Amino acid sequence: MSRSADEEQGVRSVAYALPILPGMTERGLRFLEELIENRGEAFHRQRRDLGFRRIKVFRQSYPAEMVVLYLEADDVHDSIHRRAASQHDFEEWFEHEFEELTGVHVDDAPAHSRQVELVFDWHKEHGVSRKHHPV
Repeated sequence: MSRSADEEQGVRSVAYALPILPGMTERGLRFLEELIENRGEAFHRQRRDLGFRRIKVFRQSYPAEMVVLYLEADDVHDSIHRRAASQHDFEEWFEHEFEELTGVHVDDAPAHSRQVELVFDWHKEHGVSRKHHPV
């Protein structure tokens, strides 16, 4: 099976959504507060060193309580796999909290297993496409 152009060049971004387990919304907000206020520098260093350029996290409350993640890197799948292989204490804490909130281990998340597929990309200079536009 041949690799797609996106796989050859490295996918630059991916987004996926996961449910927040029932009764875990407040804990999720406390997790984000802890991450931002007390562990932000560790998160920043780890993600930068793993090759991520941008990470956005959205809370979606309808039709269900969800967390929507957007990850960006020169090769986002490589950065995801490098994160999974990391033995850093911060990653152990992060993995535990992520799984407690979503019921999904971060290494089993859709982006990690390539279960997320881009089906539409619009860019102001390039129009519409079924694959990632060049940056």
